[in-house]
Amino acid sequence: MWKKPWEEDKVDWDNYEWNENEEDGTTQDDEDEQIVVKDSNGNVLQEGDAVIAIKDIKWKWVSIKRWDKFNNISFTDDEGLIYIPKQKLYLKTEFFKKA
Repeated sequence: MWKKPWEEDKVDWDNYEWNENEEDGTTQDDEDEQIVVKDSNGNVLQEGDAVIAIKDIKWKWVSIKRWDKFNNISFTDDEGLIYIPKQKLYLKTEFFKKA
């Protein structure tokens, strides 16, 4: 007999064990996990640090020269990207070093 799609994986709610952190959508692994962001030299960056470009970068309307300094960086979910709020740019960490 053909099963309806919503009946294929029925959950036995009487015997289901709830995870404590499942209700708010976070788990303990999410809370323990912190992103470590490193510059091109392997130095660990922190929020609010200043970085200096090590290479000329040209992309669409953006032109960054070597030795340009960017202050007050922020982090993203990706450890390979930093956000510079003043210029509203997302940049790869491999082209910058800690100032």
